Amino acid sequence: MTLFKDGRLGDVYHRRALLLAQNQQQRAEIARAVSAWEKPLRLLGASLKTTRTLRPLLTTGLLSLFAGSSLGLVGKWGQRLLRGWQLLSMLRQKSS
Repeated sequence: MTLFKDGRLGDVYHRRALLLAQNQQQRAEIARAVSAWEKPLRLLGASLKTTRTLRPLLTTGLLSLFAGSSLGLVGKWGQRLLRGWQLLSMLRQKSS
């Protein structure tokens, strides 16, 4: 029993074989192209992981240094901002 009356079944199988071969070739080309990026992407991933781990520690350390320093520019501006915020809070409470 044939699917096509004029014997095109062989043509269909031949076309399928060509498409599968083309598919295999394209997959190999993509694999070669991606392999060049594998090492840089792995390094980028490790860097991002390290950054995510160290960021909270660095932030906490820097904030503790800035909060504790009363002599530096950051300490002076921090004190001024805190006083301004406290004054603003007091004025808001009095107006309510």
